[in-house]
Amino acid sequence: LEILDISDPTNPQHVGAVTDSASTELDGASGIAVQGIYAYIVSNVDDGIQVFDISDPANPVNVGVLTDDATTALNGATDIHVQGKYAYITGIDDDGVEVVSISHPTTTNPVHVGVIYDSSTFELDGAQSISIQGRQAYIVANIDDGIEVLEIAGLETPSANIGSLSVGNLDVW
Repeated sequence: LEILDISDPTNPQHVGAVTDSASTELDGASGIAVQGIYAYIVSNVDDGIQVFDISDPANPVNVGVLTDDATTALNGATDIHVQGKYAYITGIDDDGVEVVSISHPTTTNPVHVGVIYDSSTFELDGAQSISIQGRQAYIVANIDDGIEVLEIAGLETPSANIGSLSVGNLDVW
């Protein structure tokens, strides 16, 4: 994990970093999502998700981890998308999508919620990349040579009550 200050895009500056060690699951880091003060990183060698508190960018702190086991689809984790209280992770070796609760990363590790595997119904063989828009998850599967679109039921989205706001672009759902 490398953290850069890009306030001057012509001269990015190193701020902080974390490398793989015995206390992290970063070997083969392959995807990252940042939400608030947390960075969520998936690894396709260590087969898991690592959570860092990045509130002090010069000193990222490891606050949670979940690795592959018999109930998860984190083997060969390649990409991650964070939406609300959940992280959606593609697993190229497990041919599926892992759903993880990240509602309390400072007090507990990410928690397995559910998984969808490749089948005759789902085209997830080689699930490599994921993006979420609204209530749909779009998964690229490189072995099935296609895209799978899944509806995410019960998606929780945050709301805001803002007194004064100046915005250049704003998308609202």
